Parts: sequence; structure tokens; C-alpha cells
Amino acid sequence: VAKPEFKEVTALGGKIAYSGVFTDNSMEATPQNIRTWRGFTRDHQVSSTWQQRRLAVMSVDWDVVAGGEEQVDQLAAEALKDDLAKAGFNHAFGRMMWGKFYGFSVAEVMWTRTASRIGIDAILVRAVERFRFDRLSNELLFTGGAHPSGEPLADRKMWVYRVPGDSDDVPHGPPIGWQLYWPMFLKENGAAFWAVAIEKYGMPTATGKHPQGLGQPEIDNFVQALLAVHGNAAVAFPDGFE
Repeated sequence: VAKPEFKEVTALGGKIAYSGVFTDNSMEATPQNIRTWRGFTRDHQVSSTWQQRRLAVMSVDWDVVAGGEEQVDQLAAEALKDDLAKAGFNHAFGRMMWGKFYGFSVAEVMWTRTASRIGIDAILVRAVERFRFDRLSNELLFTGGAHPSGEPLADRKMWVYRVPGDSDDVPHGPPIGWQLYWPMFLKENGAAFWAVAIEKYGMPTATGKHPQGLGQPEIDNFVQALLAVHGNAAVAFPDGFE
């Protein structure tokens, strides 16, 4: 019987980074892209629909199911459910759902020691800009500490959610913010063009004609008079110009 190969043989490594397997590099949750995607929430439609989506998920009842039928399993499940309720799990879960918008989200679990056990004291959701993925290992690194290039996350300390991708070679899948980029770009720029069109039809550009041979100071004063009528644009032509 042939011995199977137990190691990964097609993993990313060497000079091959995960950015090469993204279908679009703008999909990557970099600080710059995250700031762009966060700006989309200023739009009333994006804000209301995204809030509706999160609140709908948060309204679903949740429970902790024991992993076994022994008494110790039941006690463990009850203790965990009590800890999560006291730590404000619903509040933290609502913030963790922003991982769908940005590609990933990170929370830090604050442990506490009681007389009989170690439990959860709080769940603190952190800003995603303080983290990045290593381009060779896909490992999530903390960049908000003493090492700006990133340092590994503490073991059994962090709660990390990632949007599923189309392969295990990408650190996260397509965020909602990335999917909104072009619709928002067209909407915002289209609104700007419509504003110009409405202005042109509602209050056309002020146009005036002045006598031939008028000096530049007089022409400037004439243009200023036209701008007083319409402050954004004015055109002055010499008399007889067609």
C-alpha cells in the first residue's frame, strides 16, 4: 500500500501571495478599501437596508446546546449561556456582522476568574483596520501594537469571522462593501450630473453682450454684474458676436 502525502503540496508560499488569487484586488479588506466601503453607509438606502438586515438576524432567538448528555455537559452549557447573556452577546454579535460588510471582523474575549471556574466577562469588537492578513500564510495579524507590520493573535483570545471565499487560498470572500462600489459610484456621480442638469434648466447660465472695444476692466465689471444674477456661471460676448 502506497504511503499518502500528509503535507500540503499546493499551499501558498515563497513569492506567491494570496493577492494573486483574488479575482479583483479591490476586494481585499485593506484600510483604504474599508474606509471607502464605510463611506457608503452615508447613503440612506444602504444604511436603512443594512440596518434592517442586521436587526433581523439579531432578533432571532439563540441558545447553547450541551455537547453531551452528562450532567457536567449540561452545567457547562448553562454556564456558557449565562456568561454570553451577561457579556452582551447580542450587542457583540450585531457588531460582528459588520464582517459581512468589510470581509472579516474581530472581537477580543475578556476572560474572568470566579471561585469555581473561568468565564467570559466581556466581548469587545475591535476595529478591522487594526488587523491585516499575512500575504503568504493568510494568518490574521494585529497591527495596532508595538509592531506595525503585524504580530500573531493571542491563542484562545480572539473571535474571528471571515466571509467565505471561493477557495481556501483567499483570506476572505467578497464583502458587501466591495459589491456596492460600482452601484454607489454610478449613483453618486449620476446625482452630481443631474444636479448640474437641473441647475441649467432651472436657472440657465447668465449671458450678456457688451459694446465692441470695451476695456478689460469694464468687461470684468460686466461679468461680475452677471454673476450677481447667477453666482455659478456667466458668459460675456462682444456685441455682434454670434
